[in-house]
Amino acid sequence: LSDCEREIGQVIEKGFLNDDYKDLKKEKKAVGKKEIKKIVCSQNNTAILTYTGDVYVFGSYLYQVAQHENPYSTVQPRGIKVLHLALGANHILMVTSSKEVYVAGRNLEGQLGLGFTSKSVDIASAKSIEVFTHQGAKKCYAAENYSVVITMGTKSKVWVFGDIPFLQSAYHLNKQLSPKEMNWGEVDKIACGSTHMLLLVKGNDNLYTIMSVGNGMYGKLGDGDSTGKNQYMPVRVALPYTEIKYTRDVKLRCGKYTSGVLIKDTKNSDQNNTRYQLYMWGLC
Repeated sequence: LSDCEREIGQVIEKGFLNDDYKDLKKEKKAVGKKEIKKIVCSQNNTAILTYTGDVYVFGSYLYQVAQHENPYSTVQPRGIKVLHLALGANHILMVTSSKEVYVAGRNLEGQLGLGFTSKSVDIASAKSIEVFTHQGAKKCYAAENYSVVITMGTKSKVWVFGDIPFLQSAYHLNKQLSPKEMNWGEVDKIACGSTHMLLLVKGNDNLYTIMSVGNGMYGKLGDGDSTGKNQYMPVRVALPYTEIKYTRDVKLRCGKYTSGVLIKDTKNSDQNNTRYQLYMWGLC
């Protein structure tokens, strides 16, 4: 956390939100606590989301594709307020206050969900994905070359697009260029690895279950199989936990060959001390 705060301070000191603050050194700490909502890192880029709904990116690729002289320039269209964002290796997804999804960056694998690939020209100006103007987006996620969006409704729906190897085998697809709806139940949270995902799925009893889907190499699906077999439908992760009542009690993370979850230990937590249990599996 301290390293993160120092990085935030350096960004602000170099001119981030310069128009809002005259004495940046004096206001540096206040800006870090009040303005910055989320920091997201990917293989080649970093993005900052502020509480005012602005997105600032810097790094080796999005900075170039957006053609900004200032590496901390905003990438969303003017007047658009962003609520959630996700970064792939070289692309970005943004869910707006109007529940639309805007994308920008590299589109070699169709990871922008625009219905086509871009081999020679990358998408510099953020574009809206049409299907989500009708469905209403809730959250977005990204891996190196694919993207995932959860939409709103009586039951949340999951949409995927891009280069997703385990889905190509199941549905005989080359690349999924447009968002494809998946019948994975009512999913509230997702974590994306290169070839697998973790899902937090709501059951009929209103309790949540941690599930996984994708390639099982190194046992990263947590289903007791390490042969590398693909799971096209979510399977339950064999965790020794009891019931999960609230989504805020769970955090999901995926690496390339590793999976991990952080679950609130309700039995040993009280008002003064909150305890969590950490589980990891795969190539740890």
